[in-house]
Amino acid sequence: MTLEMMEELADDAQEQVEIDGVLNVKSSPVSKYKVHLAYGDLTLIVAMIEDYITGLDSIKDGDIQWECYYRNKFKSISDKIQNQIEYDYEAKLKKCMKAKEKNSDVGEDALVLAIKKAPKIRKDDPEKDIVKEKQDKAAGQLEGQMSLEDFVV
Repeated sequence: MTLEMMEELADDAQEQVEIDGVLNVKSSPVSKYKVHLAYGDLTLIVAMIEDYITGLDSIKDGDIQWECYYRNKFKSISDKIQNQIEYDYEAKLKKCMKAKEKNSDVGEDALVLAIKKAPKIRKDDPEKDIVKEKQDKAAGQLEGQMSLEDFVV
C-alpha cells in the first residue's frame, strides 16, 4: 500500500457512516439499533471480506456448500456495504496494483538515492579528503579482526 493510499484512508477514516435498520431479532421485543462506524473502518471490512473470499476460493475449490451458499452470502454482504458507502473495492484494487507495478523496483530507487546523497570525494578539495580519511580509518579497524578462514583447518 502506497503512502498516498494510506493518507487517503486516514482522511476517510475520520468520516462517520451511520448504518440504520440493524435489528436484533433474537431479543424480545425486537430491538432496533443504529451503528456508527468510520468510513475507513468500513472499507477495511470490505477488503477483509473480499480477501477472505479470494483466499477460500483457492482452498474450497469444488466444495458445493462454499460455492453455492457461503461465497454468495459473503459477496452479498460486501456488495451491500460497498453500495451503501459508495465504495468500489475492485477499482481501488486495480489502482493499488498499478501503483505496485510502477514502484516494483524500490531497491533500485533506494540505491540510486543513496548514491546521489553520498559525499563526493574530489582530489582538488582538501576538505573533502576528511571523508576519505574516515572511510580509510573504518576499513583499518577491521584489519586486526579474525576472519572465517582463520578457523578453517
